[in-house]
Amino acid sequence: MTTTHPADASVAAACERTVLAFTHGFDMNDIDTMSRHFAPDGVWKRHDGDLVGMEQLRDFMKVRDPGTFVRHVLSNLRTGLLPNGHAVVDSYVTVYRHDFKGAPQRPAPLPGPNVMGRYRDQLALGDNGWQLVQREVQIDFKQQEISP
Repeated sequence: MTTTHPADASVAAACERTVLAFTHGFDMNDIDTMSRHFAPDGVWKRHDGDLVGMEQLRDFMKVRDPGTFVRHVLSNLRTGLLPNGHAVVDSYVTVYRHDFKGAPQRPAPLPGPNVMGRYRDQLALGDNGWQLVQREVQIDFKQQEISP
């Protein structure tokens, strides 16, 4: 893991806002918000395969099942600067998810979190502020399927 140096408060806040906005955009199925916070050549290293660039991100969101109801809770955000001028935000993520047949109904059933893990988000400063150039997820805990 590359050593980071502390980021000043304004850089840390801006980077953390970017990470939170992108994640919230995903939860709300809001590709426009996600696109504003994702670099055109960004990489999202997911457990089910990498998404590279804006076109793959948009295609992934277009085919997402409309019955998928998901919420991410991010905590313990820690921001540092890398030697190349990029920033990195490390955080814990807890994911709650329910897959409906049809449109989501609220409140969704809550048997507990589906997964808990860590995000490592690398950001670069561009013309429109900080954007995600790489998001990597490490799953530490996963809800087990319960057999009837």
